[in-house]
Amino acid sequence: MILLSMRLRSSMQIYPRYAVVSTTQAPTPSFFNLLLRSCFNWTFLLLLVSVILLIVFGIQQEGPSSGWLEGAVGAFAIIMFVVVSTMRKYFFVPRSRITARQMEVKVRRGGNLLHVFPSDVVPGDIVCLELGSLVPADGLFVFTGESLLLEDGMDFPTVDDNNPFLVYGARVVNGNGRMLVTCVGMGTTLGELMGQVRCAPNQDQLLAQMDKLSTRLQNVGHLITILTTLVLFIRSLVLKDNEYPGLQADQLKGKIAASEELIHVIGRFFMKSFGGISVATYLPLLIVGLSEGVPFSVALAITYWTKATLFGKAIAQRTLACFAMGFVSTICIGGGLTSNPVLEVDMSYDGKQIIDIESVAEIHKHVREALYNGIGAPLMIPSSPCSSTEHQLLLPWAKSNLGLDNENLLQSCTIEKSEKLSSDEEASRVLMKDSETGDMCLYWSGPETTILPMCSEYYDSNGTTKPMDEQKKRDFKESISNMQSKHLKTIAFAHKKIDALMPEEEDQSLILIALLGVNKGYTETMEALEVLRKAGVDVIEFPKDTESVLSEGESPIYRMGRPSDKLHTVQRLKDKGHVVAMVGTRTKETPAIKEADVGIAMGTSISEMAREGSDLIIHCGSLSFLVNIIRTGRCIRYNIQKYIQVELTANISVLMIILVTTISLGHCTIGAFEALWVTILVTVCALALLLEPPTEELMEKKLIKQTESLISKHMWRNILLQALYQASISVALQLKWKALPGINEKTMESIVFNSYVLCQVFNLVSAREPEKKNIFKGILRTPWLWVAVAISIPMQVTFIEIAHKAAGNARLDWGQWGVCLLVAMVSWLIDLVGKCVWSVIMKNRITIGSDIGSTSMSSAAASESASSRELLASTHAHCSKSGQENLILSKLMIRCCS
Repeated sequence: MILLSMRLRSSMQIYPRYAVVSTTQAPTPSFFNLLLRSCFNWTFLLLLVSVILLIVFGIQQEGPSSGWLEGAVGAFAIIMFVVVSTMRKYFFVPRSRITARQMEVKVRRGGNLLHVFPSDVVPGDIVCLELGSLVPADGLFVFTGESLLLEDGMDFPTVDDNNPFLVYGARVVNGNGRMLVTCVGMGTTLGELMGQVRCAPNQDQLLAQMDKLSTRLQNVGHLITILTTLVLFIRSLVLKDNEYPGLQADQLKGKIAASEELIHVIGRFFMKSFGGISVATYLPLLIVGLSEGVPFSVALAITYWTKATLFGKAIAQRTLACFAMGFVSTICIGGGLTSNPVLEVDMSYDGKQIIDIESVAEIHKHVREALYNGIGAPLMIPSSPCSSTEHQLLLPWAKSNLGLDNENLLQSCTIEKSEKLSSDEEASRVLMKDSETGDMCLYWSGPETTILPMCSEYYDSNGTTKPMDEQKKRDFKESISNMQSKHLKTIAFAHKKIDALMPEEEDQSLILIALLGVNKGYTETMEALEVLRKAGVDVIEFPKDTESVLSEGESPIYRMGRPSDKLHTVQRLKDKGHVVAMVGTRTKETPAIKEADVGIAMGTSISEMAREGSDLIIHCGSLSFLVNIIRTGRCIRYNIQKYIQVELTANISVLMIILVTTISLGHCTIGAFEALWVTILVTVCALALLLEPPTEELMEKKLIKQTESLISKHMWRNILLQALYQASISVALQLKWKALPGINEKTMESIVFNSYVLCQVFNLVSAREPEKKNIFKGILRTPWLWVAVAISIPMQVTFIEIAHKAAGNARLDWGQWGVCLLVAMVSWLIDLVGKCVWSVIMKNRITIGSDIGSTSMSSAAASESASSRELLASTHAHCSKSGQENLILSKLMIRCCS
């Protein structure tokens, strides 16, 4: 053995001393380091200089008692800019992943017994494996009469003299033994696969979009500020009126070169001489509200929904993992995590016992026909509201076990009416008419808690009806308890012959046909697959090993189970633009998990390497939980768009108001504290839109691409319409207020400001549905929106009263408050008219485009065919070596791309 070890040491390459290079990550920067980086920012320095000048000239103009107030507002905005920016970046910093604890292993090297870390193991070492040890490298088992039981995800291979190969990453769960190390590091099977992982997945699409949006908003804020300053400077040189105390043109002649005159001119722009708000004060408020308020709120929403969705069920090792799941178009499921469980059905019709599948055919034909009709009736009408997943799953079972044909049912019967019960949405009834005799029979199905109390009779073993007494009800309940103890979902079927009129839902004279118990895991999985199909998400399942599945009329199709096949499949899907989520548990699936856009380790038995390389660790193995995560990811995306629409509307409208009134009047009625109040109120209240819960409709919408802009065309339409309306009303009031009776300038300023704030509150409701005309649909499901509206209006009333007492602003009476509310409510009408006009324009555009598009259908089909051939060709080149495996992968890719 020592001689063999020495030969291996001399002949094999000594690889670097690490297990898997790609699992390492850069150290996480601290909050303090990020804070320092935010301070060394040109925007921060610009704001700091403007605030210093604002304080200096404010004290010079008004004295130390009140001259520093606007400077304090600007300083507060700068502090918020730095802190909020740092917190946003800190939220999205990659967190340290769950890693295996570095345990020392015993190795025999050169005749000496050493204790080393797994990363220090080299080829030729003899490793002593004990209970709980992690296999530190690839090697051969040294058989000493005792075998080893390993755990690798959901696999539990046995290593003995017949199977002596050990692979890095598995853990010993039973036995003791020794291993001769043959490969370490990148030379192991896992290392070679990790070397084929091309790059880290594109995890920062949202961050890039938010940074791009933040930069653009900062540039817009700087541009508006410079433009406003330029307008004020021109007015100070040109205008000569008593209302505007600007500099006169002759005052600057021959004096521009003097430093004291330049300081005097600069000071004019940092004082309140030009209106209620100074340019230097509004600059930091604008930049904080626009560029940092939106990204920070988005970070809070993502953190909240991630914790709310995964609480107690999963762990997110990447902050944006749940959000990224909303864009997934393909889910690849690794070996051992089947998406097709076996259907198990238990049946009871006389209350005495649960019938085996073999005994179902012995049931009286009359009972079998009634049960088959009860299962198949809701499925006879396409898109029937009574057609549930349970009926769809039980129909094949009924065909094979009840010995009846669905074609005969369609020919001999017709459906007159079907409806769900108002008392229980899972229960339904279908009125069926026999085409030959004209008899009407009403079939009921649903949970046993709803159907069983409505039954007064049941069928015995001879197919005759018997009264349902209390003892028989107890017998049926005992059968139900037995089914539920086996985790089966119980469904009751009953019927009744009636006349043409439908009876009441509370009818207590039904005949119980049978009770069926269906395993919940099967129904949940089938429902999840159906939801994913409607959502446009494909599911590809890899087997545990290369196995054959014989299809009818086809040659055997071998599904791929090799780790390299999984990795290359994920790569090919990503090359074609798919967003891929890879689900796995085993060490060999780690490269595919790392390559995927979202790597998921799911199940109760997960290998250490799969756990380290994944973005999500899901404790349960239910496919329905993946559906919930995808629904949450889409919900976050749509909520972010709603929030951005509200924020942009508020800030664009106030920019337009400031710009137009400054050009026309030389000042703006919105002061520094009013601007700060609006920024805080809109940012806080709009958080209610980020907290809207997910709905089932999200899984029926078109799949969104990860690269699509956060601001859609519908959003720009809504933003511009609302901003133009708000700016027009505010500017019109400021220009024409003298024509209104009983209103002075102070009252006008309060009305303008109050109307602007109320428009933002009402816009919260409009932003709930950026595309649909009915903005009130589902509003009862959003309690946080009701809280935001209920809090914001009293807070605005309080602010108006405080401004009246503290700053001398005008107090509004009930009539003036009614005018402000009317102005805000008109924004709903503007939203409805804009969407109606938009829909008419788009409908005409689609009609014209359909004529043009029909001529290009053939070319598009040819392009799609060429794209499929290109995908298959690239798959052949990268994935397999043998022609048979190329055929395997080609058929799999055809299924996933169809």
